Amino acid sequence: MNDQEKIQNEIEKTLGMFDKKESLPPNPYIYTRIQQRLNEKTKKEFSIFSVLKPAFFTALIAINLTTAIWYTSSDSSIVSTDTDQELVDILKSDFNLESEQTENLIFE
Repeated sequence: MNDQEKIQNEIEKTLGMFDKKESLPPNPYIYTRIQQRLNEKTKKEFSIFSVLKPAFFTALIAINLTTAIWYTSSDSSIVSTDTDQELVDILKSDFNLESEQTENLIFE
């Protein structure tokens, strides 16, 4: 008997076990155990986190709305410039820079 035949015999023996399987006797207390686990899960869910979830969600929505309103209202404060010198002058006045400090602001 070579290796291939041994392997084939083992496969057939293993697959034959599925045909001869024995049914397990049913557990009469399985329904009670399942009900108990479900009740334990519902008791665990009521905690401080279940109370904080709606509060966190409400705070998140409020922050989101505040940010959206701030973003849309800040468009009027944007200054557009036509030349680089105008931009340098605006930056100089915003940051209170001296003339020697603005040499690096010249854009090329």
